[in-house]
Parts: sequence; C-alpha cells; structure tokens
Amino acid sequence: MKKDKIIMLITIIAVITVAGVFFGVHYLMDAYTGYQREAQPAASAEQAEDAAVTQPVEQAAGGQQSPTYVQNQIQTVMKSPKESGVCGEDLKWYYKDRVLFITGTGEMDQYIYSVSSAPWYDSLRNQIGCVIIDEGVTSIGDRAFVDCDNMTEIFLPSSMTDIGESAFLRCSSLKEITIPDSVTSINKRAFSGCNSLTWIEISSSLEEIGPYIFENCSSLRRVVLPDGLAYIDNGAFKYCSSLMDVTIPDSVTHIGDEAFCECSSLTEIIIPDNVIVIGSSAFLNCSGLLKITIPDGVKRIEDATFKGCVKLDEITIPDNVTSIGHEAFCDCKSLTEIIMPNSVTSIGNGVFQRCTGLMEITLPDSITSISERAFEDCGNLREIIIPDSVTSIGEWAFERCDSLTEITIPDSVTSIDSWAFYDCNGLTEITLPDSITSISDCTFEDCGNLIEIMIPDSVTYIGNSVFYNCSGLTEITIPKSVTSIGNYAFGGCSDMTIYYSGNALDSYINSNSSDWSAQNIVWVKQ
Repeated sequence: MKKDKIIMLITIIAVITVAGVFFGVHYLMDAYTGYQREAQPAASAEQAEDAAVTQPVEQAAGGQQSPTYVQNQIQTVMKSPKESGVCGEDLKWYYKDRVLFITGTGEMDQYIYSVSSAPWYDSLRNQIGCVIIDEGVTSIGDRAFVDCDNMTEIFLPSSMTDIGESAFLRCSSLKEITIPDSVTSINKRAFSGCNSLTWIEISSSLEEIGPYIFENCSSLRRVVLPDGLAYIDNGAFKYCSSLMDVTIPDSVTHIGDEAFCECSSLTEIIIPDNVIVIGSSAFLNCSGLLKITIPDGVKRIEDATFKGCVKLDEITIPDNVTSIGHEAFCDCKSLTEIIMPNSVTSIGNGVFQRCTGLMEITLPDSITSISERAFEDCGNLREIIIPDSVTSIGEWAFERCDSLTEITIPDSVTSIDSWAFYDCNGLTEITLPDSITSISDCTFEDCGNLIEIMIPDSVTYIGNSVFYNCSGLTEITIPKSVTSIGNYAFGGCSDMTIYYSGNALDSYINSNSSDWSAQNIVWVKQ
C-alpha cells in the first residue's frame, strides 16, 4: 500500500512538471504581444513545428509577416535552441535555424567597436536570417547586429524605445522595417549600409532623425517621416541614390549638413515653411532635382547646399537670405537666370562656378565683393551688371566666361585680383575705374578678342602676364602714373603699338628691346 502511494505521488509530480514546461513555453510565445492574435487551442510542440514548415506564410501590412508566422518561429527556437546566452542584465538570446530570439526585460548590452562584440557576432552573424525581439525588451545595443549580412527580417516589440548606434550597420540583406511608435531615439548610423532596404516606416514618436542613420541605403525608395519630427540630422539620407519619395513634415525646423547628399533619384522636394536652417551640402549632387523652394525663414544658404544639382532649372531665393556660401550653386548647369534679393550682402567663393546654362544674373546693391571663382566657367553668361556697392573682384571671378562681350566696372571697385577675367574670349572691351591703383597678374590673359581697354591715371603698376596672348589688342595707352610693369605683361601679343609718357618705363622698354622686335611691338613716347 505504501509502495502504491509513493508511485502515485511520483506520477503526479511528473505530470505537473511536464505541464508546467509546456504551458511556460506557450505563455512565452503569447507574451509577444506585438504579434499576438486571438487565443487558439494549444497545439503540441510537434504540431507547431509541422505548421511552421507547411503553413503558407501570411503577410501583414507594410510587408511584415503575420503573427502566426512569428509565433511559429519562436516556438521552433524555444523547443530546442542550438545556441543561447545572455545579452543584457535581464535578457537572454536563443538561436536555431537562422532565427535569433531575444527575450526578457530591460536594455540590451552595448557593444563597443574594437572592445567588445555581440555574443552571436563571431559564429552566427552570417547565419542569422530573422531576428525577433520579445515584448519587454526596451533597447537594441550599439553595434548589436553589425554585419549580419544575411538578415532579411527584424521584428521589434512595442516596448522598444531606443535603437543604438550602428545597431544594423551593413545588414545588407534587410529589405524593410517598421519601427514601432514607442521608439523615441534612433542613434548614429543605425541602418547605415543596409543597401537592400527599400522601405521604412518611422516611429511617430521620433523627434529627430539622427546623423547618418540611413547613409548608403542605396535601394531605399520611400520614407514616411512622422508628424512631430523637428530635426533631420547630418547625412541622414546620404548616398540614398534610389530615394524618390520623401515628404518632410511641417514640424521640421532643421535640415542638417549632407542630409540628402547624393540622392540622385530625388526630382522634387518641398521644404516646409518652418525650416530655418538648411545645412551645407544638404542636397549636394542631387542630380535629378528639378526645382526647390527655399522657405522664408532661411537666412543663409550654406556652402555647397545645391552643388551638382545639374537638372535644377528653377530656384527662388527668399528676401530674408543675407548670405550665400561657397559653391552653393556650383555645377547647377541647367540654371539660366537667378535673381538675388537686396537682403544678400555676401556671396561665397565659386558660388555659381560651372553654371554653364546661366545667361543672366542680377546682383543686388547690397553686396560688397564678388568672391573668387564666383562665375568661373559660366560660358553662356552674356550680361552682368556689377552694382556700385562692390569694392573688390576676386581671383578667377569671371574666368572663361566666353559669352561676356563687355563689362563695366564701377568706380567703387578698388581691387581686381589675379586671373579675374582670364580666358574671356568673347570680351572685346572693358572700362577700368579710376579707383584702382594696380592691375593684378594675369587679369586679362588669353582674352584673345579684347580690342579696347582704357587704363586710368590712378594705376601705378601693371602685373605679370596681364595682357598675355591678347592677340586682338593692337594699341594701348599707358598713363604716366604707371611706374612699373611685370614680366610678360604683353607676352604673346604682336603687331601692337603701345603709347606711354614720362621716363619711368624707359629702362623696362630698353631691357626688353629684343622681345619687342620679335613681337613687332612698337613703343611710342608721347
């Protein structure tokens, strides 16, 4: 009798233990609330494993797999994991058959470059195809899934609030992802190099798209940015060469440096009125961009903001802009006309460099200098009026502006730097103001069609190679004020008569007499 009671007691304990294990695993799967359906009758582990293999995969909205699919994956892993370990103070991970399941509560560990790596990095990173993160997990650690280049799916819970720096760096097979609304922070380069990612829906709680988050996501075509977003940080979508559709919500106030740099498939973008800062190189080399409107709140167009936007043929600069940075519109080859408002007081170096379609431009009375290379290689620029406010013209400012035939430099200009009009082959005449005291080196070099120039009495020095190869110039008068002339000032010229007065140039003329003879240049003293 006693023996029978002992056997019965052992049997009861065994049944309770088996039932506890079964229902414990089943509860773990149901606890993943992000993918939970109506309760279904409990199935055996064998039935669930068969279902994972034989049941057709259902698709949820946004391309996400159905809850049944996710639960089956969890069940397969938890039945007999191939590998497992710890990835946070209260987090554990399990792996089997290309599926990594992370469960527990709280934050994931951080993995620091060259110091530590995720526990699955060395042996499993190239085998992981699907990552499922359980409800209760609140963060993904820095570099957690870096170089998991066969990962195609990631399922995030509604408890997730933070995605760490470089968390999915170079996950080159990941195609799409939905970031739950609970996420408030996505850190630097979180999805950088995910070059198969085509679609992403971003949490509505996010106020900032961090730096370089989607850099080099070269297949990304569409991004849904949430209302409430205030800041698009530096390089956020840099090198997203397939990006065609992005709507910036009205809440955005700041677009960072290089934010859309090299987004060559972007044809149009509407910048909302609340934006007050557009960073340098923000739209650099957006070669498909046709038009853009800069909002009134922007006060400065930064360096290289629209450089390389070769199809951009229309842009409006608002009245509040006070400065335009270096190379801001460089290589905008389709721009034909630009009107700058009177609010603009400075333009940077190379601001319209190589704008080969530009034919006319109106400079406001408010600017004081034309910077170096400002209009270099604007080969179709036919007319420009330099306002009386300008005091200086920088180096190479109008280099190779072949369509300019004449230009008047106002009396306000006191300095013209070297190569300012270098190789302006269309230039036939130019008037220099009485306010300049010297003509810098190579200023008119290779202006082969220049036939008339008046040098004012204020000039005391003519620099090196100033009129080099000005083959159309047949006569020139040098005023008495000039006391020094640089080397090769008239090199490459021939059949020219130069009129001068005074004795200051006698030694210069006599020391180069053989050159004048060879070039058939005659000096006539008046």
